Amino acid sequence: MKHESLSILLADDEAIVHKTIGDFLQQCGHLVQHVHDGAEVLQRLSASHEFDLLLVDVRMPVMDGMAVLQSVRETSPDLPVVLITAHGCFDLAIQALRDGAADFLTKPVRLLEQIGRAHV
Repeated sequence: MKHESLSILLADDEAIVHKTIGDFLQQCGHLVQHVHDGAEVLQRLSASHEFDLLLVDVRMPVMDGMAVLQSVRETSPDLPVVLITAHGCFDLAIQALRDGAADFLTKPVRLLEQIGRAHV
């Protein structure tokens, strides 16, 4: 089954995440743009509302993923935000989902199992 190509903004301060997740999503036919901190996410969103999905690391410099989520919920409430973290805990995942995250993934992200389940 062929899926629609999405425009995805991937925010993470680790180059390996950009390489692995970004490459996987591009191989699936999606358009992926990369930023390295939360402030850059908000800058890209204010400059353009072209994204279908945000993948955002929880721990980043300048602005963390939870702050990004809160800001995006205020300005673009229908834009799906998936948080990713290597420092996950049950309480953080529950809080993120309550705050409006579409999903909460833990690193290392098992791409086919976790991202693939959403048919991205």
